[in-house]
Amino acid sequence: MYDSKQKLSPVTVALHWIVAAMVLFLWPLGYFMATVRAYNFWPLHQSTGTVLFVVILIRLFWRFKNGWPQPVSVYSRFEQVLARTVHWTLVVALVAMPLSGLVSGYMGGYDITVFGWTLIPDVPNHAIVPADAIHKLKVIPRNNAMHDFLQQVHIFFAWVLVGAVALHVAGALKHHLIDKDGTLRRMLGAKVG
Repeated sequence: MYDSKQKLSPVTVALHWIVAAMVLFLWPLGYFMATVRAYNFWPLHQSTGTVLFVVILIRLFWRFKNGWPQPVSVYSRFEQVLARTVHWTLVVALVAMPLSGLVSGYMGGYDITVFGWTLIPDVPNHAIVPADAIHKLKVIPRNNAMHDFLQQVHIFFAWVLVGAVALHVAGALKHHLIDKDGTLRRMLGAKVG
């Protein structure tokens, strides 16, 4: 059930590839939406991003419970530091990107929905709802400055993710094509070593 040097657990492999597939779907969709202003895709992007965030939290729980996978072989100090940096960059970006997107939308006055099911309804606008009513409703009012800031955070971490994923893929290909050490095959579910 847990990872070993020779074989990763089915849970580790499944969570890795689910997150990878969702990121490879969401990133181009978000880029397309922002580039051509095709905001009719917003519900799909937000819903899938919310599901991704839940999967990422499950993956983090599993990672901290299970530990980081042991390297298949012995690597230079530089490779070890680079791998650790890339993995932690992926972790931070994978948490920050969907979280900043969700909170940005909420601060902008949008519902948080998942495929038509409203998780958190729209927040009232300060200009319409008096401050004392806001406190009685126990909601956070819209905040356009926070919305704009978190939108920039979301975009920043999207690009950080692109760089980290590129380095991650390059590292996996190096392991597979140059080192021939089984790292990639292990992430595909094979037993190595």
